[in-house]
Amino acid sequence: MNASIPLEKIDLYRTESPLKVPYQLAYGPVSTLQSICCRITLEDGRVGWGESTPLPGYSEANADQVWASSQSLARQWLVSRMPDVEAACKGDGFLSTALVSAWEDASGFIPAITGEVPLVGLAQQNPGEEPAGVLARVRAEGYRSFKTKVGYTDTAREMKRLLDFQEALLPGERLRVDANQGLSEDQAIKLLDVCNPAKIEFFEQPLPVSDVDATARLTRDFPVSILLDESITDQDSITRAARAGAGNAVKLKWMKQFGWNFLVRCVEVARSFGFPVVFGNGVAGPMNNRQESVFWLTNLSEMGLASESNGFLKLTALSTECGLKVRDGRAVVTAASLEISSDYHILEECNIGE
Repeated sequence: MNASIPLEKIDLYRTESPLKVPYQLAYGPVSTLQSICCRITLEDGRVGWGESTPLPGYSEANADQVWASSQSLARQWLVSRMPDVEAACKGDGFLSTALVSAWEDASGFIPAITGEVPLVGLAQQNPGEEPAGVLARVRAEGYRSFKTKVGYTDTAREMKRLLDFQEALLPGERLRVDANQGLSEDQAIKLLDVCNPAKIEFFEQPLPVSDVDATARLTRDFPVSILLDESITDQDSITRAARAGAGNAVKLKWMKQFGWNFLVRCVEVARSFGFPVVFGNGVAGPMNNRQESVFWLTNLSEMGLASESNGFLKLTALSTECGLKVRDGRAVVTAASLEISSDYHILEECNIGE
């Protein structure tokens, strides 16, 4: 990827966005999103935006490291005025995705389209709420595909939860189960043993990334589709998973895979191995989720899998200027100029090239 228009300036913003309620993960609850946003201005006046929202326990880098990395990379790019995007797309995607995405946006790789994207509804239980109750609540908002987390309570209790969730599903509804690498092989076997493949759409990343052989055993021994998320970082990781027989499907996210062009390559490799692609980031702001929704509309809609680009719905309030809203369980991409919205509370900024 080579830019044809030189860079004029790069503006970086370190931000935070509080969540309505803590988001429960196997790593622990998340109450605030820490994001680094980037605005790139080209010499011809075109502007593009990008976002990186690292999550401790998921991304290798934390917000401090992404903030430092973004400033360093921005200064390197401004020296030559022509970014080396291929070199930036190495290692941990969260370190450079804000700049790569902003450059792609300014350079016209991300189309200005509108549309509606079906979303997965988060089936996170409130205190005292039973699985049937949470499904009824989320179903009333228009969702027909749901997702719940496991790996943060004892196994016997989670087996009961999964059985109760499956019993409460209506015909045609499916549940995704996400462990965020939080299970041992024995725990995963016990949970998968109570999963009905007609009701459980995917069982996501049950084991740590390093447990390739054990993941292959789960893939071989159980009929439920094993979805790989944290294990998948680039095209090579998709190829390795396919050759090892570890997993039946892959999860891609904009921030993890750097941006538009790198994502396109990953989708092509996944398709070559017959892997379904689940897409979207549940821990992202509206800027990134809007870009993800455009990518889903352009590259993944024919697969028919509900998107997980729903992080923006976890914020305490959603502004009207972000170009993204929700209606009947669908993300609605509106015709709006992408800007850093009031959903992002700016803590610090760095202006390079002025």
